[in-house]
Amino acid sequence: MKKKELIEEILLDELYRAYKGIKRNYYFIEEVAAILELDKQNIYYLARTGEIPAIKIGHWYLIPCSWIDDLFEYIEKQMKDTNTDEVFRKILKHMWASRLIKYKEKEKETK
Repeated sequence: MKKKELIEEILLDELYRAYKGIKRNYYFIEEVAAILELDKQNIYYLARTGEIPAIKIGHWYLIPCSWIDDLFEYIEKQMKDTNTDEVFRKILKHMWASRLIKYKEKEKETK
């Protein structure tokens, strides 16, 4: 199978999984923006510049679900770590706690 055909198959599979509500391997930029409650143009920029891992298929970007999982795991760890600066922990809790809870609830629904 050629690389282009493989990439197109990944895209079609993710579109199907999104439509059916099945556990996914990748998110689209719009979904990542909604999960992180950030502007999608910022997510596009981060994907284009390689700041976050992404697969580009035509004008579509797919971001691995594992990256989101790892990000929230890191944030959760930093919020609990007593060695982390207290001000930083408070900022993380203020900015990310609700997003983390929403993401975990959504993950339970798809399992």
